[in-house]
Amino acid sequence: MSEEKYISLAEIKDLLTAESEKRAENGIEFNAVQKSALMHAQTLAVLDADQTEELVSEVIQ
Repeated sequence: MSEEKYISLAEIKDLLTAESEKRAENGIEFNAVQKSALMHAQTLAVLDADQTEELVSEVIQ
């Protein structure tokens, strides 16, 4: 069983963007739900993944 881990919206945005680009190279598009999730992440993720990681580290300390 894999370990569960929380990830930030910025990380989700990066993952979805990378997957979208990978699929586009192969002529495959995201379905409507995937497009909506990517658009949501792009709209609401103010910080990038590195900034988010730094912020979370500061809050945890």
